[in-house]
Amino acid sequence: MGHSSAGTLALALGHRMQGLKGVVAYAPVTSFVAPLLVMNSAGPESVEAFKEFLGVYSPKDNVGGVLCPVMVFHSPADKVVPAFDIG
Repeated sequence: MGHSSAGTLALALGHRMQGLKGVVAYAPVTSFVAPLLVMNSAGPESVEAFKEFLGVYSPKDNVGGVLCPVMVFHSPADKVVPAFDIG
C-alpha cells in the first residue's frame, strides 16, 4: 500500500513480486514515460535510454503482468497527477 510515489512503488512491486495478496495505491503516478515526452532537452539518446529503462518499471506499461488484486484510489480533482493518467 502506498500514496503518491509510494503508490507507484506498490504497483511496480505488484508486477515484480510473486506471492503478494494485493496492492493498494492512493494517487499513484502510473506512467513514468509520459512526463519524459515533454523533457527532450537532455539529448535524444539519453532520453530514449531513460524512457526504455522506465518502461520496464512503469506500472501502466506492465499492468498485464500484475498477478494480484489491485485497488487504485485517485481524485479527478488531483492537480499534480491528472486522473486520466491512471488509465
